[in-house]
Amino acid sequence: MAWTTPITWAASVYDDADFNAQIRDNQNFLRRISVRQTEDAVISASTTFENLEGLKFYGLAGEVWTFVGSIFWVSNATADAKWTLQAPKGSTGIFGMGHSLPIAASWSTTFGTAIAGSATTSVEDTFSISGLVTFGRRGEAYLQGSQNTASGSTTFYDYSYLVAWRVPS
Repeated sequence: MAWTTPITWAASVYDDADFNAQIRDNQNFLRRISVRQTEDAVISASTTFENLEGLKFYGLAGEVWTFVGSIFWVSNATADAKWTLQAPKGSTGIFGMGHSLPIAASWSTTFGTAIAGSATTSVEDTFSISGLVTFGRRGEAYLQGSQNTASGSTTFYDYSYLVAWRVPS
């Protein structure tokens, strides 16, 4: 499917074929998704990554996607928090985060690598995330979170979100 050059709308009668070509097909071409985490992820004394349910997008081999989002979380100063992006085998790209407190490594080009933030107290906080993925094969790219150090509990809240766009070739 290719991009259809938009028409100049005028006071006239349009049928479903006009709207399909101008709106539905162009939206499918652009492929933008916006998702919200579907449930809290509560991690207790564990550094094992868990899926942040709902924070994922699907791509085909060779497609390039870019994404941004926010992860809302709370932890204790010992546990802190970390996140990563998983992508299908053979995928390439870069992902990272912005945070107001110290970050051990703010970005990575290796999917599955931990990006960790620090908590100075048990106060609710947020990571701003972004990245780019070139899919090596068809599949999902998805976010995971965990504790940086196993201690107490860390919660990644269900109002975390992700917006992703396919970059047209």
